[in-house]
Amino acid sequence: MDAKDAEARIAGGTAIGRELGARRKFWALLLLHTLLTGADTQAAPEACETGLSALPEQCVSLGETSGSLVPVNTTQRMSELPFSRGIYLNMKKVPDEENTKLHFTVTWNQSMELNHENEVMVKFPGPYIFYICAKVTGSSDIMGNLTLEQGKTLASITLRVENNNARSYVRHEGLVSLYEDAVVTINFYKPAGPEYLQLDDLRVGLHYMLGEQHFKTPSDEE
Repeated sequence: MDAKDAEARIAGGTAIGRELGARRKFWALLLLHTLLTGADTQAAPEACETGLSALPEQCVSLGETSGSLVPVNTTQRMSELPFSRGIYLNMKKVPDEENTKLHFTVTWNQSMELNHENEVMVKFPGPYIFYICAKVTGSSDIMGNLTLEQGKTLASITLRVENNNARSYVRHEGLVSLYEDAVVTINFYKPAGPEYLQLDDLRVGLHYMLGEQHFKTPSDEE
C-alpha cells in the first residue's frame, strides 16, 4: 500500500464517518421535533426530501438507521386539552342607524352557530362568559350602548369616547346565563343628533363555562 492509497482510505473513512454522524444528528433532531410538535414520524423520508434538499443522500428510511423511532401518540395529547363550547365574532359592517341589530362573521365556533349574520343560536343552557373589545369614535359627551339580548336584555355596556380623544377602545367581560335553543342578538344603540358616536370595530366572544357538562332547563311537565 503506497502513501496515496493510505490517504484515500483515510479520506474515505472520514467521509463515511461524517455521513453517519450527520444521519444520527438528523434523526435525533427529527425525534426532538416530533416530541415537541407531535409531527408524524412516517412522513420523515418525505420531509427529508422537501425540507433537507441540500442533503439528499442522507434521506434514508427508518430501517437503514442503527436505531428506530418510536411514534408519538398525539391523540392522547389532544384529548387532554380542555373541551370548549362557544363562538367568537367579528363585526361585519359599521352600523349607520341609531338602533340596530349588529351583523357579524364567525372567527371560531364550537356547538354554537351564527344564523342570518345577526342571530347566535345557543344549544346549551347555563353560564357563559360574554366579552367584547370595541373601537368607538366621536364626541366625548355622547354615550351609546351595546346590549346582549335573549328575549330580554341580559347585558348592557356603555360605549363612549374618553378623555376628549377622537378614538377609544372599550373592553368588557361579564357572566350571563342563557337558555338552550334560543337566539341571542347583539344590538347597538346611540342617540340621534348632530353630535355623533360611531362604532368602528367590534369583537365579541361567548364561551360556555361548564365544559362538557350541560343540564337542560326544567320543563313544565317535570
